[in-house]
Amino acid sequence: MMFEKQNFTDVLKEDISNNISKDCSVNFLSYSVNHNYTVIIEQQKYFCRIYRPHKESRKSIEAEFDFINFLNQNSVKAAAPVGFSSNDIIREVKLSNNVYHYAFFNFIEGDIVLKDKWDLHFINLWGKTLGKFHACSKKYRSPSAQDRRPWNELEWSSVTQLVKNISNLTTDQKTILLKEWEQSIYFFNQLPTSEDYFGLVHYDFHTGNLIKTNSDLIIIDFDDCCRHWFGWDFAMPLHRLSNGHMSNTNLELKNEFIKAYKAETSLPEEIEKNLKVFERIRHLFMLSWLSMRKNEDKWKNIFPNYLKFHIKYLEAFPKLLV
Repeated sequence: MMFEKQNFTDVLKEDISNNISKDCSVNFLSYSVNHNYTVIIEQQKYFCRIYRPHKESRKSIEAEFDFINFLNQNSVKAAAPVGFSSNDIIREVKLSNNVYHYAFFNFIEGDIVLKDKWDLHFINLWGKTLGKFHACSKKYRSPSAQDRRPWNELEWSSVTQLVKNISNLTTDQKTILLKEWEQSIYFFNQLPTSEDYFGLVHYDFHTGNLIKTNSDLIIIDFDDCCRHWFGWDFAMPLHRLSNGHMSNTNLELKNEFIKAYKAETSLPEEIEKNLKVFERIRHLFMLSWLSMRKNEDKWKNIFPNYLKFHIKYLEAFPKLLV
């Protein structure tokens, strides 16, 4: 059975009951790339993630947790992994003859800030949170950082073939997309990789991965955390702030986000002047990412509109490279 169709409720409850506490309940929460559950153990609520097989090794997950703990130790608030003994922070369950890693995290009680609440105060907090996160990442020196994959191993190698296989693209459109992808790789290969430019990024820094609690934003879901240019973490916020258009819509909010970020850490000129390029490349990558999952229930209704959107802006990208 495909991973997205699996139901882990029973095996999770069995493992928790046998090894942690019989006073527990397990409830399915969501599926994206991983399976997510809420678990209550002795009246304490936790978030539980079942890792997609072959996506992350145990060593890579350990590196994710080391980085999260470093962030929390340096005043960047992030949902922390939880262990019930010294050696069980990453657990395993078996289902259909496969072994899956899973882990618990602190369950953050708070709110995801919806778009109609994105005022200047929230945008400032969002930008500051990213700035603090990147400032901390620039100081992170643990050897385990090398156990998180580099940007070009996160399904990027398959983009060319995926574009060729999108059936409702014309030959000319495929040619333009493939050229765009070549330009993207060239763009990255010209960027510096010094600590002010390149390090561990969140990779998916949208408001769905930020929980508002009183005056703080708590960062969650570091599953895709990887080694990349810091400009990548701007792509999703700026995309959302422009209402998904390659334009200057909501320029005041974008400027506030960048100003708040720069109050916490430096933003090299070469990154700042190319933020729209990062935004555009992320959109191209998401198109290919969705095309791999276009038949899954969660994504099949999203892909057609996403494809139409991308085609509409195909001509914009070459003009962004400066």
